[in-house]
Amino acid sequence: MTVPVARTATPDDVFQMEELMRDAFEASYANFMPEQYVREFYDANGARQTVHEGLSKAAVVEIAGMVAGFAMHDENVLTELWVAPMFQRKGAGRTLLEWMENRFRRLGYDSYSLCCYALNGKALEFYKKNGFTRTSESDSTEVPGGPVKVYTLSKKLDKPDG
Repeated sequence: MTVPVARTATPDDVFQMEELMRDAFEASYANFMPEQYVREFYDANGARQTVHEGLSKAAVVEIAGMVAGFAMHDENVLTELWVAPMFQRKGAGRTLLEWMENRFRRLGYDSYSLCCYALNGKALEFYKKNGFTRTSESDSTEVPGGPVKVYTLSKKLDKPDG
């Protein structure tokens, strides 16, 4: 298996990022989110909107020359992390986290956070394995068909080597 390599996202990545997000969304969220939410995501072309709005603060990870996943941030909050189902459990997500953590350090942050749906067990397991701790929980009333419980997870960043 080729080693995952992360880099800054470019406009040339947009189509692959949108397609990847739709596939990953269906593979994960459709299993636990309210049906109304899933339907509205597709009807509103949520992947296209998300990718276009966050492209300037995005990274992609490639495996064997294919975009295998992407991540986005706003300040020191990881707003999106998506990995194509066929590349999950192959180091793509961890590589994206490492890339983003280096970016956060360069921006002067010593920690960062993200939100994760409480019912997204696979993602919660992944984040715990990568050093995140749950710092709060709330009910998201913005989810059509909700409310849905959301956890805020945080991670302290190690000082850079050197």
